[in-house]
Amino acid sequence: MSSQGTAVDQDDGPMARALHGVAPQLHRVERKVRREANRLAALSFQQLPPREAVRMAYNVLLRREPDEPAWTEQADAMAGGVLPHADLVDRIRFSVALAGLEYELARLSVEEAGLARGASEESRTITFDSSSLTIMIRIDSNADGTVRVDGWVAPPQRCQVEITLADGAVTTDADADGRFAFPSVPRGTARLVVRQTEQGTGESQPGPFGMKAVMTPALVLLAGA
Repeated sequence: MSSQGTAVDQDDGPMARALHGVAPQLHRVERKVRREANRLAALSFQQLPPREAVRMAYNVLLRREPDEPAWTEQADAMAGGVLPHADLVDRIRFSVALAGLEYELARLSVEEAGLARGASEESRTITFDSSSLTIMIRIDSNADGTVRVDGWVAPPQRCQVEITLADGAVTTDADADGRFAFPSVPRGTARLVVRQTEQGTGESQPGPFGMKAVMTPALVLLAGA
């Protein structure tokens, strides 16, 4: 039986021989994966690498895998020192709370970096588009470590603009030309929410946007990033 089995093995053809050659590599990969899983299992949440920390937080809080681009944005913010492990859970809860609002989600269409105020200092210009309006913002560094956000809404119109951070929100009004500004905002992850306002009342109202609010994706407020 043994000699017959050997003969059959030899006659299995090139596919079988190729599989036999690949098998040791697969075993090595499997051992490496198991070692990495054991290593991560031995780490506390504070010690996890950024992407694994985001994944664990989503699995525990939402019972699902993180989606893109939020996974990459949050992991990059952690790797850049902007988002500490201790704040990650609050940021995810913040994103979930925002998702429950009635809004139209704008999409990132353009992001550019350029020199501003001095040869060694950069600003970021970011444009978001939705079916009803365009939001363009410029982010510049302030000397105190915060950032200044100047923005424009098109088509130009008076509206209420809110910048929402993990620890709260700041609201301002865009003028008739669609211009608005937040002179001093803490660095970190944020979203912009634009609401139509009724003339003369300053109260948020459903308007020509087609929905009550237009919201941008999460962005990291870092000038020159």
